Amino acid sequence: MEEVRRRAGLDELHVIWNHAADYGADGEAPEGTPRGIVQLSYLLRFYNSAMGGGLGFAVEVNEPFRLKRAMDAMRYRIGSTRRARS
Repeated sequence: MEEVRRRAGLDELHVIWNHAADYGADGEAPEGTPRGIVQLSYLLRFYNSAMGGGLGFAVEVNEPFRLKRAMDAMRYRIGSTRRARS
């Protein structure tokens, strides 16, 4: 697998981003996925909906529990940044 990533020019950050984007599109991450990747997948699901059709569209097509997940993921991300700066 490492050889495939190297040939494709993917570093670890690209792999993490791609996993999160895939999980966001699928709507669920496999059990055992690191929490940061899961949280990123929730944000990307909402973000990609908004980029595809605007904020109203994103709110319309994502169920309330998915909107809550995206909000919680943003809080998680902001908290992580604050903790890292301390």
